[in-house]
Amino acid sequence: MELLNLRRATLIVAVSLALLALWTPNSVHAAVSGVRHILMGSLSFGGPSANAPRPSSGVREREGATADIQTDVRISDHAPGVDFYGVITTRFSDVRWGQQTAEQTIWEATKCHFDRGLPKVSVLGFRGDISHGDTRTSVTAIPRRIGKLVPDDEILTTRRVPAGLNRDGAELLIQAVTKTSELTLSLRLVLKYCDL
Repeated sequence: MELLNLRRATLIVAVSLALLALWTPNSVHAAVSGVRHILMGSLSFGGPSANAPRPSSGVREREGATADIQTDVRISDHAPGVDFYGVITTRFSDVRWGQQTAEQTIWEATKCHFDRGLPKVSVLGFRGDISHGDTRTSVTAIPRRIGKLVPDDEILTTRRVPAGLNRDGAELLIQAVTKTSELTLSLRLVLKYCDL
């Protein structure tokens, strides 16, 4: 009988401690806290790149060139009540050789939702034109695919680099570099904290 009473008392203490932990102000806020994913991006054309496999052979020939490029980025973001899967096309106009465009919003979640992890972000391709004087060159770059020929201008790497925390929430950097056209798409995935 005493052993049964001791077990009941232990159970009551354990349940009381668990309830007390749940009702602290920080825990209550965390229970109703959610996230909104926002994808920002900028494009650079030429110049030094940390991911470039070799120095550009035609740096002098390309000075003064400009690029008009569209990028295709596939986003897969899923949480209860919020599902997004699609390809977002973004245009970067008049990108000058050796410079980076201003960052712009590529995509953002429509509403706050429970944090179910990071969305999957894939750079599917670059297409557009590079102009230098009277010369215009078409650009098409895609990632290498199993069972297909290696493209003339391929996306070498899509690298994810943790960037830590900013004032809104956590963020992650993603970079895609083309082999021949020397385009670099820099994406910044921001996890903005919000109240559900």
